[in-house]
Order: sequence, then structure tokens, then C-alpha cells
Amino acid sequence: MRYRSQFPLIILAAVLVIFSLSCSGSGNPVTPDSATQTGTTGNTDREASGQYLWGLYDVYIDSDTGEVEIAPLRGAMFEANVTKFLHPPISPINMLSIQVLPGSDFASGYLLLNVSIRHPFPGTNLRGFDVMGIFMPPEGGQSLQWDPNLTWPDFSGDNPVLLNADGYTRWWNQPEFTSYDTIFGYTNGKLAPGGFTSASTLNPFKYFADGMDPDTGFSSGYLNITDRGTFDTVIPGINIREYEIQFPVGPSNPDFRFKYAISACYWGPDGNPAPPAPVDDFPLSANRQEAVCITPTNGNSTAFYENESTYGGDLNFSLEIYDWQGMTQFSSAVPEINGIYVESPTLFDGVIDVTEAGIWAFEPMSPAASLCDITIQNVAPTSVSDQYLMIIVTSEEPSDYSVQIPDVTEFDYPTDAVLAAFAVWDVPIASLGPQEDLPPVADASLSEPHEGTPPLVVNLDPSASYDPDGIIVMYEWDIENDGSFEYTTFAPDISTHGFEDPGLYEVQLKVTDDDDLTDFLDEPLLISVIDDGDPCEKGPNLICSGDGNIFVDSYVEEYDNAQILRNIINFDYGLPNSSNQIVKFYVGHGCNHNNSPITGKVKPIVEGEGWTFVESDEEPIDTEGCRVVFVHIPGKSGGTPFTEAEYEALHEFLIEGGRIVLTQEYSDSEYVQAQGNAFLQGVGSTIVRTSNSTGYQLITPPNECEAITDGVEMVYHPAYTSFDLGPTDFSLVDDPNNGWHVLVGGWIK
Repeated sequence: MRYRSQFPLIILAAVLVIFSLSCSGSGNPVTPDSATQTGTTGNTDREASGQYLWGLYDVYIDSDTGEVEIAPLRGAMFEANVTKFLHPPISPINMLSIQVLPGSDFASGYLLLNVSIRHPFPGTNLRGFDVMGIFMPPEGGQSLQWDPNLTWPDFSGDNPVLLNADGYTRWWNQPEFTSYDTIFGYTNGKLAPGGFTSASTLNPFKYFADGMDPDTGFSSGYLNITDRGTFDTVIPGINIREYEIQFPVGPSNPDFRFKYAISACYWGPDGNPAPPAPVDDFPLSANRQEAVCITPTNGNSTAFYENESTYGGDLNFSLEIYDWQGMTQFSSAVPEINGIYVESPTLFDGVIDVTEAGIWAFEPMSPAASLCDITIQNVAPTSVSDQYLMIIVTSEEPSDYSVQIPDVTEFDYPTDAVLAAFAVWDVPIASLGPQEDLPPVADASLSEPHEGTPPLVVNLDPSASYDPDGIIVMYEWDIENDGSFEYTTFAPDISTHGFEDPGLYEVQLKVTDDDDLTDFLDEPLLISVIDDGDPCEKGPNLICSGDGNIFVDSYVEEYDNAQILRNIINFDYGLPNSSNQIVKFYVGHGCNHNNSPITGKVKPIVEGEGWTFVESDEEPIDTEGCRVVFVHIPGKSGGTPFTEAEYEALHEFLIEGGRIVLTQEYSDSEYVQAQGNAFLQGVGSTIVRTSNSTGYQLITPPNECEAITDGVEMVYHPAYTSFDLGPTDFSLVDDPNNGWHVLVGGWIK
């Protein structure tokens, strides 16, 4: 691909310990000091690439206890001033954590794991792109005909296999990337007891990017929501992916050892932006140079297997190839592709170059994606299952795994290897040969999600449906399985439906082919919308008060103000933040409202209830460990507004079971009013402040989950009776010096 900048080798040498660097791609590292302080980079006029090895690990899972042992393999420490990155809190071993999930079966060698990767440089401009978590088994098993030096863990049962791989990569395999004790290599550390060398040279990976859930599929549709496949440095900087692994079962217990490598691409942002720089500041050279995603989709294949003597048919499929570099001066990914090859251990002999005439046809889909329609005639399946197709997409430029830095030659890499992206496809094979007027097959298995809380938006995806002897011409969705179809399409497009009410829904799919034959799902698609309870019964998670003194002084006649505070800090939504211990009074961003008198009286009440009281002015605001955050808006003398990132973090804090109390005086300036409204809107509230003859007021449209106030009285929605904040109608003291003191609550989703 194309490069735009360089970096001094002395800087690179200092960073290698931080990244465990060993590779190519596109990027410019930074000095250790800038990584921890400013995150800025220095660009010069030479070109360089940056595919980096963030970490290499031995992983051992104890089948008796379920405990996971992660031992890092890492290189020598070149610079004393970067050794701090090798230890907590930014330690290679802490970058990676693995959780064994329910559904795992140790006896059969089947494990379902959540793998968490923490960005090693939070708060900097060292944003990662196209991060891969690479699974490395002890042996390869199957050799490629395209390149016999490549071995991959096939599905024969003799090797551990990643059943839900997002792709395969040659990067960082141990037999070929062996630049020990150099700035472009790594040395196996002595911290790995019982370590082994993985002999596999083509290994499966899972793709880690912001916006992807642990069990999210991998396709161009999901890449579009990841903001160029970025791994942000904004704290906590954690992404999680689900690994489904089958280990071989021998005479004794399965051996749950494997190696794990973390690979990332990087190139510094344009200019010298303050960290963390937005994605748009990073050039496309920060992304992976070879294709990032290869998605095969079955077409009108006629491939079948009935028995050892009756099999055959044609394999017809579409291949979507996603390459970020196609977004440069090209209109599609095609100019970035040098070649496309396919091979199979069972379906046909040899290696097929699909760019030959009559086999393929390209159709640009977007600047980064192209669709390739492929036909392979007269295939020879050996079964209806385990018929795998290896897909190889080679890169036009760069075309090898060398370091893209002039005059650097000491990096050991597979010199004869062609830079490529790889995918393995489990080809669907029919159990019957082509019949006259065979019906289509309805398949809704790609629809997701199947479960969640309302409103639950489900993508109804019929694209796995097929017709063995023709084409499907109509797709119909019956949301309530009552014979009435709510959605009809004439292509396998996704239909989106929102389920508002809790319950178990049976969704039926009907497909019709060009012979007017139809098929329905054998079993309806089950959608479970879980009732997470009436938020009104739990009390609001956002409370707006006037003056914070309402909790400690005598602004409410004949009522114990301290009890109001106790009721606000004692709650349980049954969500993670509800079990936290900290009640924080936040006074950052220039807040100067009479904080000391308030906190002096509030602190003993909070601690008397068994919680931890913290007063803080850190910027940005930090909600970690908090159950309640009291926020004071900047006062008349000014202050700095909250950032969008802070609003996002506060909104996440609310929906994960926390509570926010916003305090400010109504008689303050229009500046304070504007700041208050900005805060409320930033965290997702419909509550606003206005000014009228009675002074500044909090106003919200009444609905089933929000209380209202007229600025003179506290008025609560009847559903708040169980919230027990006090009487539903009681007067407030008219204090001309401090304004009206009111309390209003809302529920933020």
C-alpha cells in the first residue's frame, strides 16, 4: 500500500519493548515519554509501515479448576525508561484476560471463552487499528497447496480449532518470524513455565474493534460500525470477543494449552493533535494493508453428496472482499488485490486462480468493498459436512511481509511469502442431488440478536436461505406467526423490527423460488424480550435538585432533609454500578457553588449509611467504583463545559445501574442555566431549565417515568410512592437569596 511518513530508528528502538514490535503494516511509533504524557508523534519524510505485535502469550487452562494461566513471552528491555510499561498498571500480562463461559465442556474439550484485550496505552494517540487476537495451536495439521510452507489447524479432530474464526493470518507465527534479540523481533521469555513452540504458520484470529459485541459476527456490515476498525485509547480501552474452541481429546484429559498473539496496525495522526485524537486524524495507512475481511456467501450452488458413488454439482458463491486501502484514490477494493485463489482438501484438486476468465465477475460495492461472484464446476464432495474451502486474497502493494522502512534488513520474515489475507469457509453441501423443481430452503439463522430488553431491535436476515435448483424471488416475515406477513423483500435484504413489549415472540420466514415453490422455517425464530422491570418502581436514576443545601438545611418545612439524602443514596437497580460503594461529590470543571458546607454535612450521613464519601475535581470525571455522583454545575464566575466523552461515560454509568444528582441554584446566571441544560441533554434527559416570573425552573414533559415541578412545590408522580422520598405534595421555603429549591427525577435509558 502507500505510505506517507517515517520515524527515526532510535525512536522505534525505544518503543519496541512497549509494543513487542516485530513486523510490517503501516505506522510510526512514538517515544516512551510521549506515549505516557502527550501521545503525539513525530513525522518525517520517509515511509514506514506499522503492523505491531502487542503481545505473545502461552495460555494454559486447568480442566479441574477452570483457572486460566497466562504467561507472556516478551523481548529484552532495550531502554530503562520504558520498563515501566512491562509492569502493572500497564503490564503485558494485564493486557489479556480470559474468562471461561457457561456452556464449556471440559470433558469433551469444548471451551467457550471471553477474551478481553486492554489497550496498553490509555489516553494517548497510540490508537490501534485492525487488532487481531490470534489463536496459535501446537501443530498446523493441514498444508496449503498454494504455499506448502503454510500449515493451518484443520478440522480433522487432531488439532485445537477456533470454530468461530473471523479470518486467518500468517503474521507472527513462531516458525517464520524469528528475529530474536533485534529491534524487529522478540525473544521467548523465561516466564512461561512449560512453554512450547507453535508449529502452525497460518492461524485463526478474532477481530477486536470498538462497537463490536463479544459475539458479534464479522462482515463488512459490522466493520462499518467500528469506525475503521479502531481500538480507542479512551479509558477503559477494553474490547471483548468470544472464542469457541474445540480441543482434541486424547487418552487422558484434553491439553488446553495454546499460544495467543495480539497484533495491531498503527500510523500516527496528521498534525499534532491532543490525545486522544479522533479517527479522522489518522490516515488510511494506519489500517491493515492486506484485505481485512473476506465474507463468502452461498449462491445457487448445486453441490451435493448422497453416497460414495453419487455426488457432484457446481459450487456457486459470492465473495465480498473488504480492504480499507480501497478508500484512497480508488472506487473499490479491486486495485488493492493482486490475486484470489481457492483450494480445498476434498472438493477439487489443486489451486484455482479465480481471476481466470469464466470463473469470476467483480462488482464494486463501496470504496472499501467489492463483490466477486465465483462458479467452480464439477466439485467432488466427500460428505455433506466438513467440506472446507480455503480462500486466499493477495495484496498488490506491499506484496510481502518485509519491514516497510528503507535500509532496514535485519528483520527475519518469510522472504518468499506473498502478503495475503485468508479465510476458511465451511461449504454447504446438499444431501440430495438436483431434482426437478426442488423447493427453496428457509433459513433465518443469521438473524440477531435473539434476546434483550425492550425496545429490542432485531435484524431479520434471510440471506442463509437458498434454492438448490433455482433462485429465491421473495422473502416474507411473519412477526407474530399468525399467517400475516409484516415485511416482504425480493432480495435477501435485512428487515429491521423493534419489539417494544416483553415476551417470547415466534417469528416465521417464508421463501418463494422462481418455480413458485415455498418453504417455511422448520421451527419459528424465537425472540425473547426480557422485562427489566418498571423503572418508575425503582426510582429515577437522574435527579435534579436546586441548591444542594436541600439535603442538609431547613428548606423543606417539617421534614427530615437528611432522610431525603439517605433515600437517594440507598437503592439497588440490580445492575453492576448499584453494588458500588462510592458516593462522589464532583466539583471539577470550575464548580464553585458552596461545596464545603454541603460536603461537610453530607459526608457523615453518607458514611453513616455504610458508603464511602469522596470529593473530587478530577478532569475528566471518573465514575469508576461509584454508585452515586453528585455533580455541581460551574457557577457564575465561569468554568469549562463537560466534554462529549464525559457525557458518554456518564450516560453509560446511568444505564449500568448508577445514579446522578445534579445540583445548582435557580437564581444563578443564564450561563449556569445553559450549562445545566447542556449537562442534562448530554446524558440523555428530557428535563430542561427555563426562566419565567418565578425564577429559573426545571421543567420536563410529564410521562410515566418522570416527576414534574412547578418551581414552588415538590410534586411526584404517583408511581414514585415506593421510592419514598417524602410527601407527594409539600411546600418549599421561598428564599429570595437562593431561589426556589426543587427536586425532580427522571429515568435515563
